[in-house]
Amino acid sequence: MKRILNIGSIILLILAFTFGSAVAQEAKSIPTRDQIEEQYRWNLVDIYVDNEAWEQDFTYVEDNLDILQKYKGRLGRSASILENCLRDAEMIERKLDKMYIYAHLMKDQDTRNEISQSMSTRIAMLAQRYYQERAFLWPE
Repeated sequence: MKRILNIGSIILLILAFTFGSAVAQEAKSIPTRDQIEEQYRWNLVDIYVDNEAWEQDFTYVEDNLDILQKYKGRLGRSASILENCLRDAEMIERKLDKMYIYAHLMKDQDTRNEISQSMSTRIAMLAQRYYQERAFLWPE
């Protein structure tokens, strides 16, 4: 019985080394973004023309984070107040979603890029701040 286990262990080790080296070899052959044909790359221009356009939306959302606070404690007063609040929330959330997608796709293109890493972190923090600002919506 011990002999069968030893033989099985040896076979498993051989397989592990064989497949392990194959996986390592494959990882070495993964092309970088600049080695991939343009037609197979993400076209982030469809989301934002450039990082400056992203920064403009970031500034807009940051400046308007407290836009929903004017509705706090008033949502039950009328349907129009509720509607206006939800419209304002949707406007901010659409921008947040767009910025989040752009930043994370940029980061995924090249995880070594410090600018895209920074954008990804910044939008995650901004989104968290926004969701704290709108936390009153559900209880009301």
